[in-house]
Amino acid sequence: MAVNDKVKGNSGRQGQRRLWEDLVVNPLPGLVAAMNEALEASGLSREQLAEDMNRLAHLSGSKRRVSSAMLDKWLAGTPGYVIYLDALHLFCQALGSNRPLSVYARAFPGARVISEARYRVLEWAEAEINAREAKKIAKKKAQGVGLE
Repeated sequence: MAVNDKVKGNSGRQGQRRLWEDLVVNPLPGLVAAMNEALEASGLSREQLAEDMNRLAHLSGSKRRVSSAMLDKWLAGTPGYVIYLDALHLFCQALGSNRPLSVYARAFPGARVISEARYRVLEWAEAEINAREAKKIAKKKAQGVGLE
């Protein structure tokens, strides 16, 4: 929900949504939980995941390597060990899950990660809304010239 969207607050009165109601102060705990869930759902071991991430990194031209020990620290939420962005990309690709990225995106007000299929539905809905608006305008113009 956008920061300026109108919502009913706890008091029951309608007003403007407050900035801090959508604010994620520290996205790391949610990201770590989502990473663990994605790994568990994949059925891969941490060693297999590290191998897959390294293979993908190599294919993309990256010289960075991910060790199982580093992966363990990221997945444990060890202070000082936060997954770096290009590794998050590889992590999601290797597991075939955008869930960690989706959870991280919630830290940015108004940002959401959606699937390609969902995006196509939204594009269709936007086109449908535009078509309906155009039809209304055409009808008013037709009435203005006595055609309806």
